[in-house]
Amino acid sequence: MNDQFEQVEQVLIGSILGDGSINKHGGYQETHCEKQKDYLFWKRKILKKEFKINMRYKIIDKKNRDNPNYWTKQNQYHLYTRVSPLLKEYRQLCYPDGKKIVSDEFIKRIGKLAIVVWYFDDGSYGVYKNGIQIHSLCFSLEENQKLQRMLKDKFGLNFHIHCCRSRKTKYPYYLACNGKDTDRFLAFIKENALYIPKSMTYKMGKLHKGNLKWIEEKRKALKNQRDSYCQKNKKLIKKSNHRYYEENKDRIKIREHEYYSNHKEKYQKYAEKRRREHPQELKEMFHRYYLKHKEKYKIDGHKRYMKNREKIKNQMQEMIAKRICTKCRKKNDSKKSKYLCKKCQDRKNRKEWMKRHKPRS
Repeated sequence: MNDQFEQVEQVLIGSILGDGSINKHGGYQETHCEKQKDYLFWKRKILKKEFKINMRYKIIDKKNRDNPNYWTKQNQYHLYTRVSPLLKEYRQLCYPDGKKIVSDEFIKRIGKLAIVVWYFDDGSYGVYKNGIQIHSLCFSLEENQKLQRMLKDKFGLNFHIHCCRSRKTKYPYYLACNGKDTDRFLAFIKENALYIPKSMTYKMGKLHKGNLKWIEEKRKALKNQRDSYCQKNKKLIKKSNHRYYEENKDRIKIREHEYYSNHKEKYQKYAEKRRREHPQELKEMFHRYYLKHKEKYKIDGHKRYMKNREKIKNQMQEMIAKRICTKCRKKNDSKKSKYLCKKCQDRKNRKEWMKRHKPRS
């Protein structure tokens, strides 16, 4: 009996985090489209063990995404329960001021099955980057941080908080993860899901064999679409990227420094490998960069010299005393100059001669 009640409670908690809601009288309600009716029927099967449940079929008018002026009819299934003491308790816990919040006590009650249901309700699988997004956009930044900590501490799942810039609402924050964290999360869902309805298999990504074909097709289509858009709107993208960088310059620098300090060895190995394999290419690249920013280099060099003038003079005197060339730092074998060796002196004379005998244009 306890296991049965725990199962019902976890499905209820996950649904409250996701698409479900509890009204002011203490009744639970949730709506899904016709494609996801098997998922709603699965929820009814579990919740029926503790609550008296009704379901009804309805047709609503909905705005078309492509054309907002055009309305389409959509078939929906609506699940609702009668008033219950347990639902009244959760109403007080999650809606203290009539608005859904995530309290500390509510977070303590979240279990593995609740995470599964929450993902099926509000989660989505990103095909292009193999990423997971949980659209917790009805919660504030603080509440999203609480949920992020809970996922990390309780279940060892790494999520980041992202801000949806295109969404002009009070709370544009949602949870997301990529790469290995996505694989770990989907494995967690597969392990703890009592049953995966057919309408939810598309959210399982690569773990469901039936998804592999359409994932590849969609990736190719998205890549072609992205490439064609980038070619058409090069200037616009450049402007928006520059604007974003100027607005968030300090934050970006801090993040870059943090990332570099965490992956320092990896960067050093890559740099050494590149130096070995492409020395000429790197030389040309640095030379192009120098020519482009020549004036800046001169100004920076002069500032550096003025700042460390005394230190440089002392170093020069030490080098002269030890008979070391101040240019190439090798042994000074010249009798004429006390600063430069024979090779460096010849190079300097050659440059001066070239300047004097430069052909007139």
